[in-house]
Parts: sequence; C-alpha cells; structure tokens
Amino acid sequence: MGGGAVLGPVGRKARERRIERRWAWVALVASAILSVGNMVEWARGNGVEAQSFWPFAVAAGSVATLLKGTGRRTAARGATYLACGLLVAVGIWTGIPQAAHLVHGESVDWLDLTIGVLVVLFVGVGAMTWIAGRKQGGAASPSAE
Repeated sequence: MGGGAVLGPVGRKARERRIERRWAWVALVASAILSVGNMVEWARGNGVEAQSFWPFAVAAGSVATLLKGTGRRTAARGATYLACGLLVAVGIWTGIPQAAHLVHGESVDWLDLTIGVLVVLFVGVGAMTWIAGRKQGGAASPSAE
C-alpha cells in the first residue's frame, strides 16, 4: 500500500515546514509577477483599483512565512502587520462605497461588499485575539509561535 517511511513527530514537523516554505515561495513568485503586471498597467495610465493591491498583501504574507522560518521573528512580525494592513485597506477601499450604495438603494457590486464585510470580520477576530492574548499576559500574534 504506502511504501513511504513512517515519520515521527520531528520528521513530520520538518516536512510540514518544508512544504510551508515551498508554498510561500510559490505565492511570493506569483504575487511578484502580478504586482509587476499591475505596476505596468498603472504606468500605462490605467486607473488604480483596490484589487490591484492584493498581490502586494500576498507577497508580504509570504515574506512573513519565509522570515519566520529563518528565525527573524521581528521582521516576520513586521511583514505580517504589513500584509494585514494592506488587507484592511483594500477591504475598506472596496467595502465602504458599496455599503453606501446599498444604503442609498443604488446598484451594488456584491463581491466588493462581501470583501468589505469579510475585512470587518477579520479585524474583529484579530482584535479579539489580541485582547485575549493581553489578558493572558502573552503576545497573541501569528508570528509569536
């Protein structure tokens, strides 16, 4: 059936870290390509849209994962904060105008409204996690593992 060796807890953890780093590199390369494409579009005079910043957030998250694997916790935490900040900015940029359209009874881009709602939930969960970590006396952040 399965011809592979049985991995112990240490081997399994090392394998998971390798897979995590590999996917972080894939995401970083893909987001770099998309980011360059977006910058070319901006240079051509096409308008800047909120969705154009998603690749930058993915790149920052990938860099945070790669830095965490090297032991550079402070730099990883900064990259995580940058990724989260970009996600929140994009969500606000897309969600607030659509919420206003919904309130005024105008046509709504439901995808943009959904992105805005998800960002509000994301911020709420992040704030609750941070508060819970402060109450327990530790730092509750993704980089503090």
